[in-house]
Amino acid sequence: TQQPGGVTHIEQDSAVDAMRTVYGEYDREFVDAVQNRWFELLKNRQDNVAGRVVLEFNLHADGRITDMKMQFTDVNDLLSLLCQQAVEDPAPYKKWPQEMRREISDPRQVRFTFYYFD
Repeated sequence: TQQPGGVTHIEQDSAVDAMRTVYGEYDREFVDAVQNRWFELLKNRQDNVAGRVVLEFNLHADGRITDMKMQFTDVNDLLSLLCQQAVEDPAPYKKWPQEMRREISDPRQVRFTFYYFD
């Protein structure tokens, strides 16, 4: 089926396991914010590409994103930068709830993989 942006199929994955943590709601909201921004950035684009982009970055307790690194990409520079922008634009994110602050050291390293399928 056709997805926003003319990309036949796009998918995003992350190393944030929102279902198995006491702070799953925070993780789900974080992932949703990134995904929603990515879809918005791809809206009205007509790219027919296949590939993936892997980003790693630090998420701080105050919601900031730092130390963004593109670990891998096999799509063009513009599509790679759209993935990075999808993470950075919604920042700062909500502050971590107390449960996260007790269990996770600040900052938290996060890895996102964005998939483009033609």
